[in-house]
Amino acid sequence: MTERVRTFLVVGLAALPPIVLVVMNSLAWGSDLDRIALAYRLVIYVGLLMALASIVLAIRQMRRGGSYTVPGLSLVIALGFIVWVGPDAYLDFAAAISGP
Repeated sequence: MTERVRTFLVVGLAALPPIVLVVMNSLAWGSDLDRIALAYRLVIYVGLLMALASIVLAIRQMRRGGSYTVPGLSLVIALGFIVWVGPDAYLDFAAAISGP
């Protein structure tokens, strides 16, 4: 991949999950709360995987040298997303382990 494509990939992976959650929180979903909760959890888990991938890609790009601005911004966005939704994922994981 070219350097420009790699840069957009790193930033896109970091920025997409927070944007999707903000859009989900601002839309009127109607009254089907089960579907909303399932979609919210799906976005959280996929977003956490994307944030982790973005962190790995940003660190690899920083090791190659060059400007640290874009990879640093990607790290900040990805870490912010993890801090934002991490407690929700942790509570779901703890509830699954503890049983019904």
